[in-house]
Amino acid sequence: RRRGWEGSGEWWRAGARRVGRGDPGRAPLGAGARICIDQAKETETRLADAAKAARLARERLDTLADNAPGALFEFRMGASGQMRLPYFSARLPDLAGVPGGEILNDARAVFRHVPRAQITRLLRRATAAQRGGAAIEMRLSVRHPARGLRWLSVAAAPFRRADAAVCWFGQILDVTEHVETEARATHAA
Repeated sequence: RRRGWEGSGEWWRAGARRVGRGDPGRAPLGAGARICIDQAKETETRLADAAKAARLARERLDTLADNAPGALFEFRMGASGQMRLPYFSARLPDLAGVPGGEILNDARAVFRHVPRAQITRLLRRATAAQRGGAAIEMRLSVRHPARGLRWLSVAAAPFRRADAAVCWFGQILDVTEHVETEARATHAA
């Protein structure tokens, strides 16, 4: 960086090399170039600022998602039928009763403690809904390994990607207390 006479600074990149003159008795010459790189430095600073802002926004979104009631998720189903959960908030493994690493490795693990008939019904409803671009909402029972029978409300909306995959963006809430209250009210009536 070179400081100008008025106090402003400029960024320069310089390079030089020794050039022989062909005559052994003559002193070699130096040849070089000096290029102003102010714009490149300004762009570098703007990119660093944008990267920092994006990182802070991502941290804020992760904090929000991880502390919200329930869990947020992105469920992808490829054209070949392959299922993936590339994103899920911190509460999903606890709600599903399955370690997060297992869910990342195989999205079907999230259904491990859900009765097969409910999984089949959910997948049928999802297939029908994605044809029309409609959102779905459904309650699932989960035989949680640590907490016993739990009820989860799943709500998601489909989004078709350019690669023919379908992404479902949604949320899962534990509605066990609500379901138990409904059952007590029905039984009391």
